[in-house]
Amino acid sequence: MATSQSLFAESTYSERDIKIQLKKAIKIISLLLVPAILVILLFGKYILLAFGKEYSSEGVIFLQILAISGIFLSINYIGNSIFYIKHRIKLIILVNFIGASIILSLSIMLIHQNLLGIGVGWMLGQGIISVIYLLFIKKLL
Repeated sequence: MATSQSLFAESTYSERDIKIQLKKAIKIISLLLVPAILVILLFGKYILLAFGKEYSSEGVIFLQILAISGIFLSINYIGNSIFYIKHRIKLIILVNFIGASIILSLSIMLIHQNLLGIGVGWMLGQGIISVIYLLFIKKLL
C-alpha cells in the first residue's frame, strides 16, 4: 500500500514519468512480496504452531491463500493509484463496488467449506479485480 501511495505522489508531481515510477513500484513490491510469500508457503505451518497444533493444521492453507492473494492486492493498489492519477474516481468506486460484491458472493457460496471457502472467495475476488484493473490500466497508459 505504501509503495502504491508513493507511486501516486511521484506520478502526480510528474505524470509523464508514470511508467518509470510504475516500474520502480513493481520492483519494490516484488522485492518485498516474493520473499514474504515464500516464507509463508514454506514455514507458515511452523509459524502457526505458536498458537497450537490444531490452529496450525486448520489455518495453514488459509494463511497460504492469503499470502498468495498479496500478489493480486498489490496489483489492485497500484491500479487504484493509477486511476487516481488519471482522475478516474468514478471508475475506482465502480471497480471497488464490483470487487466487494464478487468477494462477498463467492464467500457466501463457498462458506460450506469453512475457512478455506472464505479464503478461496477472497483470492478469486481479488484476482478478478486485478484482471479488471489490468485491462483498464493498459488503456490508460
